[in-house]
Amino acid sequence: MHIRPREEHDFGPLETIARAVHESDRYPLYMPDDDFRGLLDSADAIAAWVAVTDDNLIGQVSLHSRSSPEVNAFIVDQLGLTEDRLGVVARLIVDPSRRRTGVARALLDTAERAAIDRGLTPILDVVDRFAPAIALYERQGWKRRGTVSIDLPDATTIKEHIYTAPPSGHRRAD
Repeated sequence: MHIRPREEHDFGPLETIARAVHESDRYPLYMPDDDFRGLLDSADAIAAWVAVTDDNLIGQVSLHSRSSPEVNAFIVDQLGLTEDRLGVVARLIVDPSRRRTGVARALLDTAERAAIDRGLTPILDVVDRFAPAIALYERQGWKRRGTVSIDLPDATTIKEHIYTAPPSGHRRAD
């Protein structure tokens, strides 16, 4: 497996993976019009990477300049970070048939390093019911800083845990 920057021609296969993830895990919980391209190709993305094996895409992650207003407000109020210094790790998806093979960990590490290289503080947020993702982040040494409630446009309220990356050199080994 190798990780490379995402390219325009990657969107078709990535949309297929995103659909499979949505069917398997209901991620994301709110998916208006099944717009998987819009999910993956967000205007606030700074960069994105894909995991490839045997010329097949098996996952992706992106680095964004912001998260939801609720998450951003928490970071500013509780952690004293300014929004312009955030590197939000987002849209981490892995083909369900390729899970538990190190793909998500490699993608997470790539986005975290990219944020740090840009002088940004890596953060992420995850809905409280996505236990496997939470377990990955915590195994990798990410620290939960708090939880916020977010009201979605469909009147659903979700709780999202907010994490910061481990200090350099403090990553836990698997």
